[in-house]
Amino acid sequence: MKGRVQKERCKWMLMEQNSVVLTKVWYLRFDVGRLEGRSLEVSHLLFADDTLIFCDADLDQVLFLCMILIWFEVVSGLKINLGKSELVPIGMVHNLDLLLNLLGCKQGTLPMKYLGLPMGAKCKDKLIWNPILEKIERRLAGWKCLYLSKGGRVTLIKSTLFNLPTYFLSLFSIPASVANRIEKLQRDFLWGGIGDESKFHLVKWSTVCTPIASGGLGIRKGSWCTRPTNGPYSVGLWKNISRGWPTFSCHILYDIGDGSRVKFWQDRWCGETSLIVSYPELFRFCRDQEVSVAEVMKFDNGILFWDVSFFRGVHAWELEALASFIDTIYGASVRGLGEDKMCWKSVREKGFTVRDYYNLLVGPNDYCFPWKNIWKQKIPSRVAFFVWTVALGKCLTIDNLRRRKVWILDWCYMCKCNEESVDHLFLQCPVAMDMWAMVFGLFGVSWVMPQYVVGLLACWQGSFGRH
Repeated sequence: MKGRVQKERCKWMLMEQNSVVLTKVWYLRFDVGRLEGRSLEVSHLLFADDTLIFCDADLDQVLFLCMILIWFEVVSGLKINLGKSELVPIGMVHNLDLLLNLLGCKQGTLPMKYLGLPMGAKCKDKLIWNPILEKIERRLAGWKCLYLSKGGRVTLIKSTLFNLPTYFLSLFSIPASVANRIEKLQRDFLWGGIGDESKFHLVKWSTVCTPIASGGLGIRKGSWCTRPTNGPYSVGLWKNISRGWPTFSCHILYDIGDGSRVKFWQDRWCGETSLIVSYPELFRFCRDQEVSVAEVMKFDNGILFWDVSFFRGVHAWELEALASFIDTIYGASVRGLGEDKMCWKSVREKGFTVRDYYNLLVGPNDYCFPWKNIWKQKIPSRVAFFVWTVALGKCLTIDNLRRRKVWILDWCYMCKCNEESVDHLFLQCPVAMDMWAMVFGLFGVSWVMPQYVVGLLACWQGSFGRH
């Protein structure tokens, strides 16, 4: 084991040295994205022992690359497998056959797979998502429906199925049809049977995807869909990410350093809201509406003062707003040095977490659901799932079957005298009441049964529920 570790370490060091050589060779460069006279130069990408090299379709550059590869083989003693290597042309290459003969490798085409992702594929192409859909369908094979309870299916969806598209989402925005297909596979797996056997979906998927404390199962809804992309090769993905900035920035505060990266009026740095929201009447006649904090933050003998200018004087009815504005900016804490820091407004000390932002997007929980008495108890997951459906009033009693157009005589099969509903079947039926009385009698408890099952679970959240 020790020798194997040393061998892998030496191999990694050799690949790292090769990466340094490729980086220093200015002849192999590929310009990416010219913006305002600036461009990003890319020579190669290196992951483990897989190397992706960029160069022009120029005979001299390819010859120079061959020399580097030969030197690497001589120094390292390793052999480059040209049989697995590919030369992938981008656009029209007239001397492609000559370049292939010089390198001695085979020709590849776009899209090509690199680290499991189809590089060069179009963002809007739905076919690139077929491997993800096939992998999900394999995980949801029919035999798993046979051997997994409802609780086990929920665990499988949460642990693996929802995370499968995440890697692809780092490069591609998912089409709405693919996202809907993934959600349909998850719904059918949770509620479905074997093969083409149809089953009732007892609870709406929107309810299933709500947090557990709100009465759902905590399955995060696959709202990966973004607006239609306009740019090829994943440019549209970043456009869609930037469209979410207004929503995300509402939950951000800035800790001012030198103030060079923070907008004075638009960003939140001196309170819970931006100055443009707090003082819109002053913003209308300020001289520079796009000014940064650094441009108006001045120091005179170590004393801070704000050089905010307006193109007209302040009217009498605006004096109160101006006084409050001055108190606000002079009351803000600024360091004056160092970089500006972005802080998460929800829990500033803890910092940003995906869970916090997801809960903010879902919204506050106004519904008090007794979830702890269902999911925090030492009972099998299938029993907890059944109690959850009963608490929501969604199990297949006769009244729920009639709502689903299953016409059957609506009467309780235990007492033979009342209509069957969830609350009647488990609480109000004389047979059920006798069973509850027997159980309470065994524990010496006197209890008044509530009207609803969810009320019964809520009553047990106190000291009685811990016994």
